[in-house]
Amino acid sequence: MKAPQQDEINYAKENVALFLPALIYFTNHSDFPWKRINDLFNQKLEERNEEAQGETIEVKATVFDIMVAAKKGNKTARGLLLYLNRLFNDLSQLLAVAQRQMVFTNIKNLLTRLDWRFYDYLGEIGILFNLLSTNKYRLLRVEEGIGNGKTLDFTIQDISTSTVQLVEVYNIHLDSEKVEADPTAINAFLTKRLTDKITDKQKKRDTPIEFTLVPVLWGGVKELRVYSQYFQEHQLDIPNVHEPFAWLQFSDDKDYYAHRFARITNLFKEFDNPKPAE
Repeated sequence: MKAPQQDEINYAKENVALFLPALIYFTNHSDFPWKRINDLFNQKLEERNEEAQGETIEVKATVFDIMVAAKKGNKTARGLLLYLNRLFNDLSQLLAVAQRQMVFTNIKNLLTRLDWRFYDYLGEIGILFNLLSTNKYRLLRVEEGIGNGKTLDFTIQDISTSTVQLVEVYNIHLDSEKVEADPTAINAFLTKRLTDKITDKQKKRDTPIEFTLVPVLWGGVKELRVYSQYFQEHQLDIPNVHEPFAWLQFSDDKDYYAHRFARITNLFKEFDNPKPAE
């Protein structure tokens, strides 16, 4: 009689348990698609091997690539994963069990998007955490349908007034070769991107739906400094568009990593104006 085979090792689940254990608050139920996630990553590895044909190729890192780099001792990867785990843990403490289930899709998308666009789902989670950590709002629904085949990311309620608000997160990845410290060019670029996004959400609706659009800017230090300076001196004349948020990781090259996900005007404040040593 043939001995039963052991269950296939799910490296995706093992790596998440090792580096992002706080995700257990969102994934600890039987229908979380761990096998599919593991299969997708194995497929991605096979595609890369076929493309490389034994040569070295450049790839855009997925969240699992970052975990592999951390295993190999990459300090930047470790610093990022420590930050993400703390973010997931802190967010879980702001949500009831039923609300954690609402965020199921965001977490699943972050783990199954096997290219650099997984940062888009991190942007959504970062905005949700920023909203809830003010203790002014509660989460009601995620991916609210708006009657035209489209959805908005979060439905929240103002705790003090019971007013319900719809929020859409819009991730914008800046092209370092096109960013310049020109207020007119920045205004034109953002105005087009943001108004196009709003117009797309309103398609096929008889009456416009009111929602708040929250941009998240992704880029390097140089690009985000340009946008931080712009928003310290200018505002966009677009109704119901929030000041953009952005994320950066800083290091002192001595195993200390500081992370910030904040309004673009506040992104560099503590680093540009450090507190005096006591």
